[in-house]
Amino acid sequence: MQEVPRTPMTAIPTSELPKNFQPKEAEERWRKHWEEGGYFKADNTSTADPYTIVIPPPNVTGALHLGHGLVQTIQDILIRHHRMAGFNTLWVPGTDHAGIATQHVVVEKLRQEGKRREDLGRDGFVSEVWRWKDTYHARITSQIKQLGCSCDWSREAFTLDDERAGAVRVAFKRLYDEGLIYRGKYLVNWDPVSLTALADDEVEYEDEEGSLWHLKYPFADGSGRFAVVATTRPETMLGDVAVAVNPADERYKDVIGQLVELPLTGRKIPIIADDFVKADFGSGMVKITPAHDPNDFLCGQRHGLEMIDVFTDSAAINDRMPEKYRGLDRYEARKVVVEDLKAAGLLERIEKHHHRVGRGYRSKAIVEPRLSDQWFVRWGAMAERAVAAVRGGEIRIVPQSQENTFFSWMGSLRDWCISRQLWWGHRIPIWYRKDDKSRMICWDNDGVPPEVAAEPDAWSQDPDVLDTWFSSALWPFSVMGWPKQTKDLQVYFPTSVLVTGHDILFFWVARMMMMSYGLTGTFPFKEVFLHGLIFGKSYYRRKGGDLELISPAERRELKLDEMDKLPGGVEYRWEKMSKSKGNVIDPIEMFDIFGVDATRIALAAYSGQGRTIEIDRQRIEGYRNFINKLWNASRFVLQVTEDLPVASFGKVAAADLRREDRWILHRLSETIEATTKSIRAYNFTDYINAIYQFLWSDYCDWYVELVKGRVYGRGNVDTTSLVAKNVLLTVLEQTLRLLHPVIPYATEEIWQLIKSRYEVAAGGRVADRFVDTLDKPSICVAAWPSVADYREPQACTEVQFIQGVIGSIRNIRGEMAVPLDMKVEVHALHPDAAWRGVLESALQQVMTLANVKELTVGTELPEAAFASTAVSGDLKLQVVLPAELRTAEVGRLEKEYAKLEKGWQATNGKLSNEKFVGSAPEAVVAKEREKLAAYESDMAAIREKLVALRG
Repeated sequence: MQEVPRTPMTAIPTSELPKNFQPKEAEERWRKHWEEGGYFKADNTSTADPYTIVIPPPNVTGALHLGHGLVQTIQDILIRHHRMAGFNTLWVPGTDHAGIATQHVVVEKLRQEGKRREDLGRDGFVSEVWRWKDTYHARITSQIKQLGCSCDWSREAFTLDDERAGAVRVAFKRLYDEGLIYRGKYLVNWDPVSLTALADDEVEYEDEEGSLWHLKYPFADGSGRFAVVATTRPETMLGDVAVAVNPADERYKDVIGQLVELPLTGRKIPIIADDFVKADFGSGMVKITPAHDPNDFLCGQRHGLEMIDVFTDSAAINDRMPEKYRGLDRYEARKVVVEDLKAAGLLERIEKHHHRVGRGYRSKAIVEPRLSDQWFVRWGAMAERAVAAVRGGEIRIVPQSQENTFFSWMGSLRDWCISRQLWWGHRIPIWYRKDDKSRMICWDNDGVPPEVAAEPDAWSQDPDVLDTWFSSALWPFSVMGWPKQTKDLQVYFPTSVLVTGHDILFFWVARMMMMSYGLTGTFPFKEVFLHGLIFGKSYYRRKGGDLELISPAERRELKLDEMDKLPGGVEYRWEKMSKSKGNVIDPIEMFDIFGVDATRIALAAYSGQGRTIEIDRQRIEGYRNFINKLWNASRFVLQVTEDLPVASFGKVAAADLRREDRWILHRLSETIEATTKSIRAYNFTDYINAIYQFLWSDYCDWYVELVKGRVYGRGNVDTTSLVAKNVLLTVLEQTLRLLHPVIPYATEEIWQLIKSRYEVAAGGRVADRFVDTLDKPSICVAAWPSVADYREPQACTEVQFIQGVIGSIRNIRGEMAVPLDMKVEVHALHPDAAWRGVLESALQQVMTLANVKELTVGTELPEAAFASTAVSGDLKLQVVLPAELRTAEVGRLEKEYAKLEKGWQATNGKLSNEKFVGSAPEAVVAKEREKLAAYESDMAAIREKLVALRG
């Protein structure tokens, strides 16, 4: 790693530290420090084991959304952890040119300016898109940096930059030369709005209600018989070339080979036999339109039928069709065709029909299956090898349940249509001879082939561009310099893990596997972690039995997202984020309100290995509070250790540790083990839970409180004070390292405060095991905590026993409403002398933390006029309560009893009403009976307490 001047934070007196963490200031300060320090720049000469991630490149025209925030946070956790663990880490950033999406945005911009792309011409339009890219590229990359992502920005790539363009040309030519890329006339998914073909996985299907039209085609023999066929798209009948029946269908064996008249066209078409026809569906007769239906296309190939395209590129009726319908939009043509068939007596009936409708994933327009000349990739052996790699464990998919989805996709794999009728993207590197289109040149160098340069007017380049996913499929190795055999490719490829959403398992992940194997002979990554999709809260108002969506405007006006308790009649549902539902969370807004760290840790905490991730503003706010808890604990530790001599820092012998010191070091060691295992198993929820529990409960709520008596007012000549201060600092510093991958800014801020005091004392050991080394310029390059096997089971058991005693006393105080400032008398009974000894050795801690004025430990409990008792195993505790509390408690319980009795009477009255019981829904009656039982249970408990209090 590059050596840089150290710039430790100036030591700040604890009294000057703000009461809460100030994220804005810290984010700017440490982001600049990391960039100037070059800590994220990978060294391909290092001998350390490599750990590599390539970023799923976000669309260059996009802005950071919560999905980006999640995937970048997960990657950053992995990279920061492995960097601290001593790996030679590389995280390659970059952006995607996003062909259809970007062209669509720029076309819309031009439309608003009163221009069309055709006005600019191809070169002018592409130049316009490059200007747009340069403007918006800075936005998405600055937002990724704001998120704290520790990418190596010196290696940033763009899927359409010169280096990636060269890789695309080489990949295309190699696959073309091997016969794996070919051009053919096939049925494709045609988007009539984007005016391009789409791959199968770029089409989104939804069940929609439509109609099924039953049409009658007259037999040409004048017999008066009809072939009845059904269709969801009657306008396509203009391109019918046959009617098919199943050869085993006895009803139609005598009509096979006969002709029927195709209405409205003046054409006659044959009746053919084909096994794909289901005899039990409809009439058992099917219209065959090879240019507009996948099954019909295959049938047409089998029978050598003509392929008649009905539509123009924009899905209007083309000029090959009868003149009456030419130029009509497909839906207008549908109406006219149906009206004409009805007028001719050839419309038998119309039925309602549910069917799957495919829409373009960008334009949302209904796609048309359409015959077209396109370029395809033939997967063949590449697909077989990818499936074998997952089955054989060469590539591990996490969670494993996603493997079945992968196998299902791969089992139904068709050749990939890679050509797109766009101007923005990688131009297909094929040149045609103008006077003989069968003469083609595939060229993988920059510029044009020599033959073209020699006769520029005799050749033309294919006008189409490649599907965006083609360059994305090369991403893991093209960013390493492939096809050149670079040092980066040698050291960092294949990558360690790919992190992405489960929704693009086939879109991107499978294609990378196949293309990488086909072009490099190696799979692009060892593991794949597929995270879930983020869901947000949609608010509804219940009206009778229905739910009515609360509009985004009303949601903001009512400030529902800020409420702890919703108004009556309002409820929420977790649903996929949608602007129309108002449940989209803007991460930049969350950064501004709660800070980057709070947003990151909330995303990681809820990223369990499921298909959905439920996140809202309140959960992010909750983790902001956790960061403030860390900050305030750190302020306390820095305050009480302000007078700790530098020479004493980190120097604690195991023999000098007290019980609570050994316990917290034991828990720290367990947490190191748990967090390390969880991160490496991609279980980020468990990682956050482990460190959260340790910091908030074990360290802040217990250890800090247990040692306050040792660190306050005892000076630095007292060994127990020096030990406690050192352990406080050591555990805090090690915890900061464990937290750093997920909350980098706050941990850097606090770690630098500690470093500013004790850097010169680096090298000490606590308990002869835990090493404090503060000689690194940043926590991001400090060592990951390694002591995962320090165990003190006896100390743990004893501290848990003491915690139980304190907890029991606190519970009794709460139940009996003892004022917080009132000290109580406590008597403890335990038959085992050893455990009595443990309790006696912790008397001062118990008395302080449970607000006890006197604590006796023995084998009997004394008589007490007014007391409450708790039992835990062999331990019995008696909390003696002041007499004045008895009267107050009796009064409180009597009021509570009266309130419950009133509720019981009302509910019992309802259930005693035969009309109510007979007419109300069964669920409502059952709920009232549950309420009555709850009232009776609570009242019985209060009666029991009152009997005890009244003696």
